Amino acid sequence: MQIPAESDIKIYLLSHFFQIHHEYISLNSQKNSTCGPYNLSYILRGLGFKEYHGISISEDYLASLAQVHISRKDANKSNKINDQIKEGQITEEEAERKYHKVWYKYNLKETSNPIELGASCQGLIYACDKVTENAISTLPIIAYTKDGKEYLTSERFSKLTELLIKKRSRWGLQLILNYHTNKLLNMNHDAYNLFSLFEAENPEALFGHDPWSEGHYVSCGAIIQKKGEFWYLIRDTYNNKGFRGYHLQPFELVRKALIRDDGREGGILLLINKQAEKEAQGELKNMGFFLSPWDNGSPFYRE
Repeated sequence: MQIPAESDIKIYLLSHFFQIHHEYISLNSQKNSTCGPYNLSYILRGLGFKEYHGISISEDYLASLAQVHISRKDANKSNKINDQIKEGQITEEEAERKYHKVWYKYNLKETSNPIELGASCQGLIYACDKVTENAISTLPIIAYTKDGKEYLTSERFSKLTELLIKKRSRWGLQLILNYHTNKLLNMNHDAYNLFSLFEAENPEALFGHDPWSEGHYVSCGAIIQKKGEFWYLIRDTYNNKGFRGYHLQPFELVRKALIRDDGREGGILLLINKQAEKEAQGELKNMGFFLSPWDNGSPFYRE
């Protein structure tokens, strides 16, 4: 096998990549239903937002602000653990270590409807605005509406990707993607490795699709250009995905995943410096994007 020449591959790291990476690898996998706040937590901490009025900016705290909905089963488990904490049987540190996936430090909203599980786009925007005190702007790019309007066409997504590469440092750019997983390459396929990714003529045929079929939030750490084709470096919320959470996904499969086919909407949440907000809004609207929170089924009630 011949490794591609250096000129064949260009890597565009998003802003503060290494600081965010440091926070990311320090975490366990996400708790049940908290993928949105999980991504927001390590991004904000990597950008220097460690606390809000003395409260640690964590997956749990952001989940409470974003009004994450969890299953009644998980809520019952968490409540029992909290009872043990109140009675002095275990500490919060022990609860986090022993019952990480189902212990929530803050009371979250409960639901018996699986469509409502997780965080809404509106909830993540609210949480980010609050804990950064609006120092970070959140611009939601809707990919596809329930009435059949497709905003994230291949042409627009290509132009958007080029714009994000160009402006990534100037805007202090971060990306959180809300997509449906089964459109992506199977990042846990036995053949999935960097060498195979570099040389595969047809990655879909080689790796197949992710067998997990679920609406999901992830972040993007970098955009890679290989022989003129764009790939997105995804940071997943589960350590057992790809390369300790990182995996590479082709441009077109990311686009299809964002459009989804499960009756719910998806999109891209851009986090940028406040001073770049007007410029970014103008650029995106000129491309024909609709800047609006999408409806992924998870409710949010502005208090």
